[in-house]
Amino acid sequence: MQTTDILEELCKIPEYEYYAKKGNPPIIVNGFKENRPGKIVATEFTGGTNGPEEQIETQSRAGVGTILSMHVTEKSLEKAKEHHVNMIQCSHMASDVIGLNLMLDKLARHEKKLKVIELSGFIRVERK
Repeated sequence: MQTTDILEELCKIPEYEYYAKKGNPPIIVNGFKENRPGKIVATEFTGGTNGPEEQIETQSRAGVGTILSMHVTEKSLEKAKEHHVNMIQCSHMASDVIGLNLMLDKLARHEKKLKVIELSGFIRVERK
């Protein structure tokens, strides 16, 4: 497996696929396509902020080779380079839309007449 395989798998998720076609795909911001991913974590999916950059060193020591993130700060990128951790930046909008769709799926189970309007970049993807 290579980091490019992670990009391909992410783009099989409907929301990431949609935004990739719109020009906002997941991208490798640190590392190379042919790198081995090692342990993969999705630790940077937070509302408007990132965790401390120091956690990248801790994750690297724990064997993490690839971090999936919604956004990457310059400091995080520097730490990832320093500790040889691949960083994949996933589309912020697609990531938000996944969360909204999961929440709407739960609401729809309880409210059968729920109507959802797609707007402002939101696309509805229903899951079972």
